[in-house]
Amino acid sequence: MKVVLVCALNYHHGEDSYSPVMQPGLLSCAAVLSEGGFDVKIVDPNLLILKGLVEGHDLYESLAGHLAGCQAQLYGFSTFSDSYQQSLRLAEALKRVSPEAFAVLGGPQATLTDEMTLRHFPAVDAVVRGEGELTLKELAERLGEGRGWHDLPGISCRFEGRIVRNIEAPVVEDLDTLPMPAWHLCNLNEMPDLLLDAVRGCPSDDILSSCGVYGRREPRFKSARRLVEEIVRLGAILERDCAEPYPAPSSTPGRACEEPLARRQGTGMPLPFTVEIPNELFTSSAGLLRDFCALARSEIPQVRWRCSGRVGALDEETVAFMAASGCTAISYRIESGSSDIQRDIGTNYQLIDIGDAITLALSNGIHVNTAYTVGFPFEREEDVRHTFELMRRTFLKGRAGLSIHCGLLVPHAGSRIYRESMEKLIYNGYRPEMRSGSPFDRESVCMIVKYPELFSYHYHIAARFLKREVLEEVVELLTVPMEIMPSTSLALWHETVDPFVLHRDWKLYNESPMAKKRHKPDCLRGSGLPEFARVFSDFLGHMVRSRFLRTPYLADLAEYELARFTLARKPRKDSPGKVSQALESSPVRLMGGDTEKDRPAHDEVCLSSARPVRNCDLAVKTYSFDVVSIASALLLGEQPDDVGPVRTSVIFWQSLPGEVGSVRADETALKALDMCRGKLTAGEIARRLHGRMGKRVPAGDDPVSALLRSWLRLGIIRCSD
Repeated sequence: MKVVLVCALNYHHGEDSYSPVMQPGLLSCAAVLSEGGFDVKIVDPNLLILKGLVEGHDLYESLAGHLAGCQAQLYGFSTFSDSYQQSLRLAEALKRVSPEAFAVLGGPQATLTDEMTLRHFPAVDAVVRGEGELTLKELAERLGEGRGWHDLPGISCRFEGRIVRNIEAPVVEDLDTLPMPAWHLCNLNEMPDLLLDAVRGCPSDDILSSCGVYGRREPRFKSARRLVEEIVRLGAILERDCAEPYPAPSSTPGRACEEPLARRQGTGMPLPFTVEIPNELFTSSAGLLRDFCALARSEIPQVRWRCSGRVGALDEETVAFMAASGCTAISYRIESGSSDIQRDIGTNYQLIDIGDAITLALSNGIHVNTAYTVGFPFEREEDVRHTFELMRRTFLKGRAGLSIHCGLLVPHAGSRIYRESMEKLIYNGYRPEMRSGSPFDRESVCMIVKYPELFSYHYHIAARFLKREVLEEVVELLTVPMEIMPSTSLALWHETVDPFVLHRDWKLYNESPMAKKRHKPDCLRGSGLPEFARVFSDFLGHMVRSRFLRTPYLADLAEYELARFTLARKPRKDSPGKVSQALESSPVRLMGGDTEKDRPAHDEVCLSSARPVRNCDLAVKTYSFDVVSIASALLLGEQPDDVGPVRTSVIFWQSLPGEVGSVRADETALKALDMCRGKLTAGEIARRLHGRMGKRVPAGDDPVSALLRSWLRLGIIRCSD
């Protein structure tokens, strides 16, 4: 019997694109089915969309055609809360194309809404609740043998005209007995994150958690030895999939293959890569954590790992041991900076413990990801101020070593706040989009509006004291710049800006005739990051000129980071990051030492005869302040005081897709770049700038040497080995 397991659709609204995602539960189900003798295939619709393998005007019909082409008898759909409407529409489309196919849903969202799903969507034949490995295998066996399956534990289905919710299925008590996840059924090189399933169960009882409903509360752990064996297995499969490991973007710590290092074939050790253990209970088990750290340090020293943690659960010695064993990042779910909100939602973190946990990780070189939530129905403006003040203090302390995510409250199905407020859900108000493939096209929006209890992710609970629209805009206004303009955000937050006052000024600016003439209206609501970055930069310039902000260099700093952000997103039309393709084949050779300090006094530089040409990957901008030094100082934790105006020219270039370099340019380099039009050789340009220049020139502090150093930094010319 053939079984196809379908990954949940994973849409990033800000980027307007789909992204593949590793789902450990789905991979574990595939492994158990394979071990049981079934022919199993994993299909990731996100990858099909990204690779352009889905054709036609209707995304779901096209995907369904691809699934039907697999000719399987059983199709298992994984589900996420934010894309549940898409999973249901895909199941409906499959039934239209292949009515005889058996469609079963699993995963958190289907588990928590099983009866409502079966009541309203006849295309779904059954729902596998909770941990699905054993239940799905038994279901496949009974279907293949033609036996009855409606009484199967862990299944919800229709039987004799009614919805049947069978008893809970037994869970796997010893997680080490599960087979290795079926990583061989997917290309790991296409996964942005490699996730490990280390813990099951959830004892948390705060009002936001729904895991107590999803699975048994008592936690069950895989052993440290099993986790290390899984990582070694992952590395072996990466050897197959990663012909060339790809470098990680500097802004995203710990992607799958971190560095383009040599492959370690035949050593029995995995490639350098990063895994993530997302369940915070992993770090709450002191014995398991210490055993894992010891094994990781001794057996897989080149592997890096990330995890989640609970505030107050880790001491200084443990964090240092984690860092020494390869831990590069830890995530904390903080929720609020208000003691009253912490008490009301049941997390009960002490603010001093939050600061200590962040400081402890940062001091050991571990990147910290923090998550906050605003929009609780009982939250007041002062509570929100406390949350943003905590974010401000930690951001100034952590700088580049800390990431902040702040979102609005989502009443997830199964959570206590969802159960208590089910009758008070208010639709978030997405406007229907006409294009197929959007999670919010007209049919999806109609579905979301019709069944709020099924799609609560797209709803909110009215706050008694604050307007939802104001909170949405305040969150975006203060958190989006942290991602795209980190130095500007640091400079802005050094001023201790009141979030609601800043929002008021933002609204007044965007309603002004000048702003309406220059920008799209309502740029915070779905216009995309580039448009927001431009408007935010102009807004800060207006605030500085109007003396509402005291930092004089803030406008120039925003323009500088806007230029970097814009160029990073610009598609390359020429060779990557090179101002001249021709010079790649005939580089300049520096005679002598590798650095200026090591070179002898009579060091010589041999110029290429190729013609340098400026291309679209290079930009030159001039500022009133030394923004390069200011940005570096802010990211290092220094607050530049008494900074005076210094006219500074900066050259930007795109070195790799999504990565931008920048350097201060002296007058000689600017003149030389102006001559880069493909008509003069490097030697001719240098002779025009310096009369005594020949084909060989002494290196030193003269303008030609400065020119050559600038060109070397920019990649216009390159040192030969």
